[in-house]
Amino acid sequence: MPGYHVYTWVKSGVKYIQVNDYSGNVLVAVATANGVFLPLPMGSSAKNLQTPQGDSSSPAPTTGATVYQDDSVQVTATPQSNGAVMFQAAAAPCTDPVECSTHVN
Repeated sequence: MPGYHVYTWVKSGVKYIQVNDYSGNVLVAVATANGVFLPLPMGSSAKNLQTPQGDSSSPAPTTGATVYQDDSVQVTATPQSNGAVMFQAAAAPCTDPVECSTHVN
């Protein structure tokens, strides 16, 4: 998605995803392994990152632009009326019926 740069790396079986704005400023970062998501306390929008394990009082965005997706993870960005952007990291939707029925996301 234009306006974002996403960096990913894996270390010791944990996938790290960092989303930066177009200028290179860190917005949010998350670590994930085995379907568990851990928001990392870094980035100017860290408080606006929701995950399946989060206990946010804000409802999860139902729409948004995908800023990153691979076989296991999807990160979306949803602009809010106050100018902030809500990010959500979750398991990627499974699109292969055979794969979906034989593996747990």
